[in-house]
Amino acid sequence: MVKFRSESVIIRVIRGKMNQCSQVLSLRSLCSFVANALKFLATKERKGHIGSSAIGAFFCAVLCSLAAPERTAAQGWGIDACLTRHVAEDQFLPYEKLLAGTGIRIVRERDVGTRHPDGSYEHDIRPQCRAYHEAGFFVVAFAGSPLPLQRVQGGDVLPEDLLAVYNGGKLLAHDFAGLVDAWEMVGEPDVGYCTDLPERTVAYQKALYLGIKAGAREAGAPAPLVLMGALALPPGPWLERATKNGLLDYTDAYNFHFYGHTEELTDVIKAHRTFLAHAPEFFATLLRSSSYEGQARDHPPLLHVGELRRAGKEHTGDSYQPSSLSSMSSFVATPSESLPLWITECGLNAVKPDDFLNAERRKLQSDFTVSTAQQALASPDVAVFMPFILVENHDPYALTLASDQPLPAWNAYAQFTRDHPWPAIRLRSLDVANGRTSVSESNALSLSNPSNGSNPPAVSLSNPLVLQWMPDNSTTLPHKVAGTYRFTGNGPIRGEIRLYNFSDKPVSGRLQITVGPAVQIEHTRDWYQTSSLSSMCSFVANTPDFLATKDHKELIDNSQAITARPNVITIAAGSQVSVPIEFRQAQPGKYLRENFSAVFIEDDGRESPLSFGLESTPTLDEFIETPLALKPLDSTTITEPGAKNFRPGERVGVWTTVNGLRTEAVDGISNFRFQISDQQNATSTSHSNFDLGRVGCPQPTVGFRLRPVRQAQGYGGQVGPLRATGPTTDTSDLKSKIFDFRFWTTVIENDPLQPTLAAARLDGLPSAGFLRLHLDRPMGREAKVRLDLIDDRQQRFTIWENFGVDYYGSKNDVWLNLKDFHIYFWGPCSENPQFDPARVRELQLRFYFAKANDPLAVRLSFLTPK
Repeated sequence: MVKFRSESVIIRVIRGKMNQCSQVLSLRSLCSFVANALKFLATKERKGHIGSSAIGAFFCAVLCSLAAPERTAAQGWGIDACLTRHVAEDQFLPYEKLLAGTGIRIVRERDVGTRHPDGSYEHDIRPQCRAYHEAGFFVVAFAGSPLPLQRVQGGDVLPEDLLAVYNGGKLLAHDFAGLVDAWEMVGEPDVGYCTDLPERTVAYQKALYLGIKAGAREAGAPAPLVLMGALALPPGPWLERATKNGLLDYTDAYNFHFYGHTEELTDVIKAHRTFLAHAPEFFATLLRSSSYEGQARDHPPLLHVGELRRAGKEHTGDSYQPSSLSSMSSFVATPSESLPLWITECGLNAVKPDDFLNAERRKLQSDFTVSTAQQALASPDVAVFMPFILVENHDPYALTLASDQPLPAWNAYAQFTRDHPWPAIRLRSLDVANGRTSVSESNALSLSNPSNGSNPPAVSLSNPLVLQWMPDNSTTLPHKVAGTYRFTGNGPIRGEIRLYNFSDKPVSGRLQITVGPAVQIEHTRDWYQTSSLSSMCSFVANTPDFLATKDHKELIDNSQAITARPNVITIAAGSQVSVPIEFRQAQPGKYLRENFSAVFIEDDGRESPLSFGLESTPTLDEFIETPLALKPLDSTTITEPGAKNFRPGERVGVWTTVNGLRTEAVDGISNFRFQISDQQNATSTSHSNFDLGRVGCPQPTVGFRLRPVRQAQGYGGQVGPLRATGPTTDTSDLKSKIFDFRFWTTVIENDPLQPTLAAARLDGLPSAGFLRLHLDRPMGREAKVRLDLIDDRQQRFTIWENFGVDYYGSKNDVWLNLKDFHIYFWGPCSENPQFDPARVRELQLRFYFAKANDPLAVRLSFLTPK
């Protein structure tokens, strides 16, 4: 256990309260001061301890009374500190003193790990949290179940049993009551850190969110904030899918990261705020149409008109136009607009590994940190700003090497926070004790439930009735890139919709579903399977046995529950009801991609949504394959804000390369010619019989290794109507030719500011289809490639999640659906960054090589559904 006794606790508390001190002395805080001070002195007098310590504590209480609100508001300068993971125990206090000399008030730590039987934790950060609080800091930590939860099915990352997740949240809040002020969920869920699909991630967040709130109430502690997992990217397909499942109703702040160009943070902030401002009507319209991939079937209506939370606008392309729904006159204020923006990571990797302390590069990091802090401060929507990261061994983003070895970026940020105190921002107050609500405005996002009676009754947005889709993974393959569950062959997808009631009273309602015409829904006559919590009331001190559950059955005919005239379903308090369901393809052998939506409408009108995609596994015989009409760039400069600092490369055929990337044309489909014309001691070799079923390779030359012939795992295994051509630079008849190139580097430099890129001109794409990226070997640690599309506004769109590779499919035959491209954080970003294939003007390939002279051959084509 960490010892923090090198200075007086009294002095530490006083110093902390001085950090929190406000300029306004309120009547409420004065009354609180008097009551607390008298209570403290009475206690000391009874124990015979009246003396200097009591006097010090008395004046500490005076300072406490000056704080408004009573606890540190969730806004201000922060730092991703991570001290509990990255420094030794004896270094915690020196770092805390380093922080205390700045304007930073919010510190971010990591998860607490597994809870041991004795109540301790694998990463027990409670002593550090207590020390942080004594020094006046607001503590953020990562949330997770403190008890190990079983994953029943292979392929699932998050635990399936949400009752257990809910109970884990209660236990976490109980054990860390008053020590952690905000819990953060699954980090960067929109990229590859969690491979579960959005609706499962949101269901997990809902259960943990509700459990943490309930646990804090039972512990009698101030309710902590609970934050959505921070987004890695600006708004895009993942966020749209998660929002359709109710993500924004189960978070106390909108949380995101930024790792782009310095000057682009302001535009990214605007994009996030624009998404929040228009999310309700956009998704209500989207859900009313029911299927974003096809025409909806005539099922019961998914949303009532009254569910639209704000009137007057609807989503149309690049802008939001007045709605024709003039009959709608009264709506609840848009709750998503009230969410404050938290930037919990912001950093620039400008450091070359072999020149870690380069003064010029460290100045770039320093300038980036100050500039992004200025932009965050200038935005009235941003409540918290945190650079990444205070300290981590050999991390190029780190701001210090040790507490007594600050880097220029830290010195600059610390000075900036001292010179620019965070102003009071008008943010909507939230009922964080009971879950997200829409209430009146206050000066800050308070950590306590408003109790002065001045606010109107709040309408809770955090519904304790949660829906979860639980597929039978033996019947489907989840494809996170698309947010879909894929049919395997012509067989059905089986699973169940689980309805969880996390409240303390029964909930009754009806389940309504909607799906596109390409999918048939079937169901069995099995009984509902239900389970319940054994306790929903209170913790028994030091006895977490309340987490045990018991099962019971409720005989409700499933076949009647999901018809057009659904029966009423009742879910007991603290229980779960399962509705078995089965999906089949209406036309096997024809590519489909549809959206399934369900909503549970309670008797009082409250609704709980569920939405996910269904997709058939695409095969070549369902598509027409054509080469891309690539052309050379009009200039020698590729489209990239940092291109002015790039090293010029070469132009070969349609490709322009930069930063040491080399390329050469290959002899077409049937014969790759491997030749390094300028490699020292290299010899020319060739290999025939390259086709989609087998991958050939050259004989070893200097700098190369022999790769064994291996079976490719492409969809269908046969090429479409492509014609082999020899190497050429003639681009006059691109529509009838396919150009195959290989790319390599002669030196691995790993300079983060000089990416290895190849670019070609592309004048638009069809509105629907797949880009096919076919490689001569699977992507792996040795070689990877990301495909980016640049539009006429220089916005960069890509698929970051596993670079589009199907986790369960081929790693060298990559199909990229145009519906899944999203705005990338490295490049310009408009307020509404929607991808429009017709506006594409440039295609770029970003290569990641682990070894020099290790070429990767690439073939590009476009697949249009028949």
